[in-house]
Amino acid sequence: MTLDAQGQAVVKVEAVDPGTIGNVPAGAIVILVTPVPGITGVSNEVGLSGGVNVESDESLLERYLLKVRSPGTSGNKADYVQWAMQVEGVGGAQVQPLWNGPGTVKLFVLGSDKRAPSQTIVKAVQDYIAPNAGTGEGKAPIGASVTVEAATEVPINVSARLTLKAGATLEQAALSFQSELEEYLKKLAFTDSVVRYSQVTGLLLDNPYLLDFDSLVMNGGSINVPIQLGQVAVKGTVNVNG
Repeated sequence: MTLDAQGQAVVKVEAVDPGTIGNVPAGAIVILVTPVPGITGVSNEVGLSGGVNVESDESLLERYLLKVRSPGTSGNKADYVQWAMQVEGVGGAQVQPLWNGPGTVKLFVLGSDKRAPSQTIVKAVQDYIAPNAGTGEGKAPIGASVTVEAATEVPINVSARLTLKAGATLEQAALSFQSELEEYLKKLAFTDSVVRYSQVTGLLLDNPYLLDFDSLVMNGGSINVPIQLGQVAVKGTVNVNG
């Protein structure tokens, strides 16, 4: 490491503990765990990414069932999905055949958290399946021009007026609803093309802290929200009041 005229230097860092805990936003690293003589301060100018958690049993079962139920053969759609799922950190994949003419394939991928993955994961999938278009050097057959992209996130913004049960707080109700909404949207990821207004209504009806609610609005209306190929619905803003 060499300091510049201002006494500063840029260094590469790696998280001590594996997993998404190391994915932090810009400016989050400001303290040295062990002080170093002469170093007066540290900061990360850009966010850190690329950390993924160890695959859960649930994720492993999902990949197993996918392989059994949708066997791949000779570079069909099922093959591309299975190849993508073999890359660490991938939690889902969708295929768009012939998206730019004969021989072209676009592959959209999700992270293990069912959100848009980092570019590190996208590149890993690209390199594993087709590092060079049409050459057959990866898993893709010769002649296939494969483009891998991260899923595009579609925020689901919700607002409602709540009637709380006796002793319940607005914070309890809001946190419970947000948690259930996130789980619902994860189950939809790359499996359903619609976020249903009725399902979100059901989450509020089942909320253990609520007696009732009204004025539910989802993405500006009271209708279903369509999700296109390559998109994934994620929790956006949640505004609730009592």
